[in-house]
Amino acid sequence: MLLTLIQLLPGMYSPPINAVPKPHSCKLQLINDLSAGLFSLNLWIKREDATLCLDNLQDFGSLLKTARTCLGHPPAYIFKSDVSQAYCRWLMHPLCQIRKVITIDGLRHVDWCMVFSSYSLPHIWCMFMGLVIWIVIHMWKLLDLLHYMDNAFRYKYDPKPVYYTPYNNYLLEKQAGLLLLWDKIGLPHERHKQVFGPAIKIIGFWVDPQDLSFFRSTASKAKLITSIQNFVNTSTLHTHPLMEWQHILGWINWGLNVFPLLCPSLQCSYEKISGKSHAHALVNLNR
Repeated sequence: MLLTLIQLLPGMYSPPINAVPKPHSCKLQLINDLSAGLFSLNLWIKREDATLCLDNLQDFGSLLKTARTCLGHPPAYIFKSDVSQAYCRWLMHPLCQIRKVITIDGLRHVDWCMVFSSYSLPHIWCMFMGLVIWIVIHMWKLLDLLHYMDNAFRYKYDPKPVYYTPYNNYLLEKQAGLLLLWDKIGLPHERHKQVFGPAIKIIGFWVDPQDLSFFRSTASKAKLITSIQNFVNTSTLHTHPLMEWQHILGWINWGLNVFPLLCPSLQCSYEKISGKSHAHALVNLNR
């Protein structure tokens, strides 16, 4: 929801905005740079208040291995369900809203909801989504369900389809049960984001439960490798702002979902940026 204003009132702050390609999609996504400037919203948020531990493919791999060991054969199907426009459904406090006024063609707009690039956004959303998943697991008995931000995923041995009326289509029984709970609490979702099959893409990785393999596309790996090489190229730059360090390390950490034994290699880089909080402070590169 947007509220248009005539002028920027005292106490309000209008950060830069941009449009970037949406991950794993051909669409564009509006980005509010909430770390820009001396009075940005992110400077008011403590990093330790915005940390969280997400379910990942290592957790999912452990569940798949346990299930195969117990039943003697791998699951036949897996499914993934996404919440529609998750962050845009969450209203923010007015004192937060005035720190992220959007300026377009000279007009000021106040976004009432969450926006991307806020440090606290993932933590706030996952507290809510974690409660929803807890209800699904403990009240609706849909065990071994994981979630990564607005993605929920699970394996299924019996690919029994059931008719899901709102979509006028058939879904896996457990997947339809998950969507029925979302319908009950008013959590929106879209048909094209609810997928299932013997092998599907989850958080950017292809997951095949038959041979317990997770893999990334060649193009995706090449893009990350090129970005790392550019980042460590000291022939052009010997320093990078803290926010660029955080971006590249977060990207690498996500990529290591399929190479968990390489995670300790990031330790020295995380130590280098530990204790630093100013997003634009320069951090030196070394060997």
